[in-house]
Amino acid sequence: MDPPEQRNTSDLEDPVDRQRLARLVKAQQVPTAGAISASRSKRLYLTLVLITAVVILFLSTFVFFFTLPKSQSVPPRASSVVPSLAGNVNQRVTVGPIKHDMIFIPGGTFKMGRDDGQPQERPGHRVAVEGFFLDNTEVTNAEYTEFVRDTKYQAPSHWSGREPVSGQEQWPVVNVSSDDARAFASWRSKRDGVTYRLPTEEEWEYAARNGDKEDLYPWGNAWMEGLAVVNAATPAPVGSYPAGKNRWGVLDLIGNVWEWTSSKASLYDKAGKLPGVTTEWLVARGGGYSSNPNNRQIPVSSTYRDWFEPTLRHPSFGFRLVRSAQ
Repeated sequence: MDPPEQRNTSDLEDPVDRQRLARLVKAQQVPTAGAISASRSKRLYLTLVLITAVVILFLSTFVFFFTLPKSQSVPPRASSVVPSLAGNVNQRVTVGPIKHDMIFIPGGTFKMGRDDGQPQERPGHRVAVEGFFLDNTEVTNAEYTEFVRDTKYQAPSHWSGREPVSGQEQWPVVNVSSDDARAFASWRSKRDGVTYRLPTEEEWEYAARNGDKEDLYPWGNAWMEGLAVVNAATPAPVGSYPAGKNRWGVLDLIGNVWEWTSSKASLYDKAGKLPGVTTEWLVARGGGYSSNPNNRQIPVSSTYRDWFEPTLRHPSFGFRLVRSAQ
């Protein structure tokens, strides 16, 4: 090994420095060229290890965030939600049983139908309605899941087995017939110890028109954008448009999904007559997510009505339930 490089002690002006250097040389504490090289190699090695660790950490973070499950896309909607729903959006699937919110609708008399609407909306006529409790929103996939699990009932055709598509738990249940809705009502009645049923179309329209205010929409007499799920590719979580509520706070009466009622097809004008086959069909109300408010033939309003085969299961058909006040 080469001897350590000696410094010229004459270059050291301070005698104390000369003495310290002498002691270092004697004790072989002056680093050699080999030691310096080893030290530099060690620092280089540690630096490379540190850089490698940082790169691995960055790549791991990148992979983690970009492989997270993406939530199901939904139509554009208001960012705010109703407080009573906001705290339960993620809990309703795992914490049960789900107790659906119901709102009391006081009875009264109102003008049902309209004189300037489609033939099945005419003529307007007075109807009396008893007080009743109405589901605040359409029945969700989350609540319908409990029913399917408890009763082994047939799940909607678009579900993944016996579970709704992940991310759609708070969407209204669809692809359900009126018979499916009645079976669900029977199950929920036994669970809660009260009698639930589909609303009559008189009850439905009374709620959607704000009772004796007789509005054309739950929010008033004029169509307003951004208050209902319409012109959309899919349904949206219930309660997505809280500003579209009726005077009592009931949500989603317009748009999102057509809602089954228990009323059979009929004409307000008793002079008219329906084809025999349709007299057993049931009325649906409210329009769905794909409804177009500008379509004059199938308008979106609280008075528009149409009837369908009770066995129909369709992606834009769902339901909500009522129970009598007595």
